[in-house]
Amino acid sequence: MAALGNLLMRPRGPPPPGAFAPPPMPATTVEGPIGSTYAFPIDEAVVNDIEQEWVVEGTPRTIATEEEFSEIMGCSRAEFAGWKAWKQKRTVRDICEPKYEKFKFPHSKVTAVKDLLSVDWSKCEGVQKSADGSEGVLFVLLEGDKAVIIKCPEKIAAETFGTVLAHQLDHNLVNAPEARVVRQDSEEGTLIMASLVSVDERLNQPQDQDVKRFFEGKN
Repeated sequence: MAALGNLLMRPRGPPPPGAFAPPPMPATTVEGPIGSTYAFPIDEAVVNDIEQEWVVEGTPRTIATEEEFSEIMGCSRAEFAGWKAWKQKRTVRDICEPKYEKFKFPHSKVTAVKDLLSVDWSKCEGVQKSADGSEGVLFVLLEGDKAVIIKCPEKIAAETFGTVLAHQLDHNLVNAPEARVVRQDSEEGTLIMASLVSVDERLNQPQDQDVKRFFEGKN
């Protein structure tokens, strides 16, 4: 029989306990607030850490009590820690997003601005695009529940002539609103567009921001 030298042979039978056990997995650690981009599942110790920040409606914050956690997450900490990664991630994703409702122009609560020369465009409080008509209009809410309508018609001469003509008729027959023509490339026109785009972006999510698209191609 050939000599085996220093070759070690394992005896027959099952390996001793722990001989071929995989190395222990490190616990999940989280730096910063927990949002939908973090790796899941989240370690139970992190879930139970009352000083851990979570992104709730777009704002990082701690969830100090079990009652708060249940109200926000819809489950207890123990239930959340026991969930699979996909379910944890779906729940965190749902609470991350700010609760949002598209701005709706309060038609029944506003009155028309009488002096169109005195409008302070820097104090617009809301704007909504109407899909009615061939080109649509912008309903603009100003402070004090005042309102104006912005139009960008391609046939501005016809629109202006119709308004002037209507004002010459008996107001009992034709109730025509006051109107002004403002150049888009004027100082006031630039302020109007900037103010309306700004308030639209502040109040609405990108998919509902119609004002910038309304003005595009009309310069």
